[in-house]
Amino acid sequence: TTFTCQAQNTADRTYRAAKILIEVKYAPKVVVSVISGALAGGRILEGSEVILSCQADANPPAQSYRWFVNEELVTGDYTTKMIIHNVTRQHHEALVKCEVVNAVGKSEETETLDISYAPIFKQRPISVEADLGTNANLLCDVDGNPTPEIEWINENTDKVVGNTANLNLKVTAETAGRYYCKAIVTGFPEIGAEATIYVKRAPIITSHKVQFGAVGSRAKIDCVAFSVPKAEQILWSFDDKLINMSTADPDIYIFEEQHLPEGVRAALIIKESRSSHYGRYNCTVKNSYGSDSLLINLKPEPGSVPILLVVMGSLSSVAIVIMIVMLVIVYMKRNNKKPIPADVIPEASRGGDKLSGLKHELRAKAYDVDYSEAGSDGLAINLTQAPMPDVQMKGATLGVPLAGPVKLDDRFSGEFSYSRQCHIKNLKNQDYKETVNGYAPYFEYALDYSAPTEGGKPGAGAANNVNKAQTNTSNSATLPHYTNPVTTT
Repeated sequence: TTFTCQAQNTADRTYRAAKILIEVKYAPKVVVSVISGALAGGRILEGSEVILSCQADANPPAQSYRWFVNEELVTGDYTTKMIIHNVTRQHHEALVKCEVVNAVGKSEETETLDISYAPIFKQRPISVEADLGTNANLLCDVDGNPTPEIEWINENTDKVVGNTANLNLKVTAETAGRYYCKAIVTGFPEIGAEATIYVKRAPIITSHKVQFGAVGSRAKIDCVAFSVPKAEQILWSFDDKLINMSTADPDIYIFEEQHLPEGVRAALIIKESRSSHYGRYNCTVKNSYGSDSLLINLKPEPGSVPILLVVMGSLSSVAIVIMIVMLVIVYMKRNNKKPIPADVIPEASRGGDKLSGLKHELRAKAYDVDYSEAGSDGLAINLTQAPMPDVQMKGATLGVPLAGPVKLDDRFSGEFSYSRQCHIKNLKNQDYKETVNGYAPYFEYALDYSAPTEGGKPGAGAANNVNKAQTNTSNSATLPHYTNPVTTT
């Protein structure tokens, strides 16, 4: 601030002035505010990024800034601004403080964060057990911002019966049952949980009176009971005879007990049931308020098959399938055999084709066939043996050891001629100039003949046979076949 002093006197009526500047030093004056991330009304949504500002008025100017959250120093090079990147419900109602220091002193200012977040159960509702006529209390403790709206709904009537966290009811047959607590916070999904008011009473067994099992396998008898308070004892009997759990044979019986919030699930298991195990079983459940019994009739399953037969049938089916698969594999392997390559087969073994061709050629050239008319009954055929050609076969062995080529004329060397005229009925005017492997087709070979003599001519028997063939009207013809140079068959 500047002050001015003016003075004058009678000698000099002109004002004289002097100024003085007064500088006041003071500690910082701090203001903290949220400048980003807040909704209308200053509330901050959970998960948002928040920026806070710290404005300080000081003389001399501020020398340092420090930020605190709930009295904990925030690390980082923050001055006039501080950023919280992800606010959570733990930041709700947190005190954010900005401290400013200068030469005169230090000052600080705080800002309380208002975080809006979804509802969550601090304590879920717990079921209670009560006697008729007494009071029961259900608690639905929910945390949320803004404060959650609570509704209690009776599931039997589907009506709202309360709007506070605590629900207090007098236990009757109508009020006993299940209740649903629903919590709502604007802008977030609602949450809910249920609890039940149980009336203390004697057990009530709810199992089926008729149950089934398979003979020869595991059989199970269920005994489910509603019991509040908790069941204290479970008894089993068969045909009015008590089955003692402590002394029963463990190789026959197994006892199971599973306690539930509303009662108990018991089971009697027969490991390997027989026909004698089927009949009437009694299940009794006891608690401090009384007991309940149920007669359960255990029956064999209709059409049940002993397990041994099932196993044997399964094994037989598997064996049959394996045999079929093996047969298919063997069949496929046989069909998939590849022929031996030509370069692997020995040359001597490949002479079969040459031998067959040679036989065909020899038979074709062995006889000169003369066809002539033989009257009205048929066709006359004159067969005359021609000299055997001088043939040497390479590669064919003809049944002799593989000792080199063999000349066939050394074996088939009969030098004689043979002539016969045959009459074939109903074959007139047909051309038989070709032969099949040396034989006239469709002939019946029935006539006998004799082997030639040493001079190469037919013997007497052969001549007679030839004469008979010329005069005989039989529909047959015989062609000689030679197996050696002297004898024919």
